[in-house]
Amino acid sequence: MKKLFIFTLITAIPSIFAIQTTTYADEIYKWVAPDGVVHYSSKKEEPKAKLADLPIISKGDFKVGAVTGVTCDKHGGINCEVGADIDGSVICFDGHTEASARYTFHCSSPKLRISDISDPDQRGKVSVYVRNEKSIPAKDPSVVYTNTEGGRIKLKGPKELPPFEMAEFTMHSAVLAKLGQKPEYSQFEVSCKNCQ
Repeated sequence: MKKLFIFTLITAIPSIFAIQTTTYADEIYKWVAPDGVVHYSSKKEEPKAKLADLPIISKGDFKVGAVTGVTCDKHGGINCEVGADIDGSVICFDGHTEASARYTFHCSSPKLRISDISDPDQRGKVSVYVRNEKSIPAKDPSVVYTNTEGGRIKLKGPKELPPFEMAEFTMHSAVLAKLGQKPEYSQFEVSCKNCQ
C-alpha cells in the first residue's frame, strides 16, 4: 500500500508544478547589407547575421481616461449654416464655440433615413416619413419606390428638409391598395442633391 501511495504521489508531482508555462518567440537575427540597410529575420540567412538584441515586450494593463470633448448637446445642437469656427470645429446654435466636433465631418452633407412607412389606405396612398439626422439642410430630397416588377415611382414631398426634422413623402398605388400590403423599407431609395 505504501509503494502504491508513493508511486501515485511521484506521478502527480509534474502536473501539480506545471501550472504556469512560458513560451518564447523564435530567435531573431540581424545583419547589415553592403548598402547599409539593416535586415531582420527569424532564420540565419546571412553568414554575418547575429542574434538581435531586442527589448523584452511585456503585457500591461492601461486605463483609458474619460473622454472630455465638449459637445453642442446642451447648446441647441450643431449649427452648420454659420460655417466652421476659426479652428475648424463646429459652432453651436446658441453661439458656443468650444465644441470639439469637426465641421468637415459633421457638416459636409445631410444624412437621410426612413423613420416609418404607413399602411396603404383604400385609395393606395402610402406615406413615407424621412428624417434628416444631420444639422445641414437636405436640398431637393428624393424618395423613389421600386415595385416588385421593377417599376419606379418618385414620391411627392418637400423641396428641402431642415436639420433634424422629419418630412412626409407620399405616393398612390392601385396595386398596394388592392393587396392592402405595406411596402418594404428595401423598396425605397432616399437621396438628396447635397447628400453623399
